[in-house]
Amino acid sequence: MALSNQSSQANNQVIEKMTAHAVENTGSSATKQTRSNRLLLDQQQHKIMRNPGFRRKPQPPVSPPQAIRRHQQGTTLIRAAISRFGIVTQIIIYRSSGFESLDRAAMASVLEWKFELARKSGVTVASWVQVPVNFVLK
Repeated sequence: MALSNQSSQANNQVIEKMTAHAVENTGSSATKQTRSNRLLLDQQQHKIMRNPGFRRKPQPPVSPPQAIRRHQQGTTLIRAAISRFGIVTQIIIYRSSGFESLDRAAMASVLEWKFELARKSGVTVASWVQVPVNFVLK
């Protein structure tokens, strides 16, 4: 159980570092707007792939125990920047599931996924992908 908690804490730290600019709760509204504009501009420079390929089949997301106990389910729509080397470099919640714990679990899942590299004229390039992450109770 301790190893699972450590892994979860490490994932949360990575997510917080990668998304600090997108979900920052401090600073002026002008600063937040500037950061938001930079993300929007970066997304506009790249075609957003809404049906990306995967280098290996992605693992389904794991619902947080708290969300299961509360019977929470939904879909988080994630946008992720993929470097020309295939590494997720930025991740944002484009549309929330309505539950913070599911949104955080969705980001953690996407961080682990391996996407096909985008190519332009035969050269790998950075890209943005948009993927739904579904949480369904069984």
